[in-house]
Amino acid sequence: VKVYDIYDRSDPRLLMNYLVNGYYSDSRMLEHYVYLVVVEPAIIYNENVLLPRIYGCDGVKEIAASDIYYYESSEGYHSFNTVFAINVQDENAEPSYETFLTASSDVLFMSRDNIYIAQTIWAKDVIWNGLIVPPSQELTAVHKIHVDGLNMEYVAKGEVPGHVLNQFSMDEFDGFFRIATTSVKEFSDESGRFAEVNNLYVLDPDMKVIGALEDLAPGERIHSARFMGDKCY
Repeated sequence: VKVYDIYDRSDPRLLMNYLVNGYYSDSRMLEHYVYLVVVEPAIIYNENVLLPRIYGCDGVKEIAASDIYYYESSEGYHSFNTVFAINVQDENAEPSYETFLTASSDVLFMSRDNIYIAQTIWAKDVIWNGLIVPPSQELTAVHKIHVDGLNMEYVAKGEVPGHVLNQFSMDEFDGFFRIATTSVKEFSDESGRFAEVNNLYVLDPDMKVIGALEDLAPGERIHSARFMGDKCY
């Protein structure tokens, strides 16, 4: 990650240079802060877990295992998701970061106060609305992280059936998180056939589902979604 001062367009000046293990997932900029998500698969090598590393002017810093948050994800596959906050207008301000051991980051949505990282996972024997979801069922886990400049705080995790298309299928409104997903559901005629259906969920500030519209447009999938105020298109 390189930050340049381009006040003099003819002579860009390198201000900051950071190197992090893993691959770029997504990023957002809010005022003069950049929030960057880097993902690195969790690998065991010679019976040791390879932890994320940050390379800077002061050498290499390995993120301690005790500083990594763990949240149960898909069975057998985990990744380190590191969220960096960089003040691009203060070259003396050290970036802050938080690392989470979860599934890989799929889609990122950001409001003025929170980052939401959506991840597709495969359900185990979980109960949804009183029904047992089969192990092959897709779920979307959403991790909520509150941001205030360089300060970041993990808030909560929510889960909804199906997978999310992109950032425009997610939204925050009056403190509530809203998400539209596509999932697969078995026909009710006991034929054993499955069809794609679409769903809309509202989660409270603690990421608990408090509202739902399910089984919309059976046989079709979401190709585009947009939240505007109190409506979803």
